Amino acid sequence: MSKNKDTEQKNNNEYNKEGGQLQVEMPSGFTPEFSNSIKMNVSNDMVSLQFAYICPGASKGVVVSEVVLTPQHAIEFHKKLRDTLSQHFTDQVE
Repeated sequence: MSKNKDTEQKNNNEYNKEGGQLQVEMPSGFTPEFSNSIKMNVSNDMVSLQFAYICPGASKGVVVSEVVLTPQHAIEFHKKLRDTLSQHFTDQVE
């Protein structure tokens, strides 16, 4: 396995936890879903992200996943996403 694959695997399975790392396993048979659209709903106590797939030219799509975060976890997600996109897509980040 290449160094990038090793790093990618580590990043996918190890999560930061207060005081150390937490090992997380993918469920057997887990299949990722492709999404090309997102809808966000925000309240005082949660941030809901609905990921959808919309076929090109279609007038409606299908929600493939919904993730609900606390505001603090949404802020952490934003920081990690921003840092990752800046690192890997520097020519596309505004």
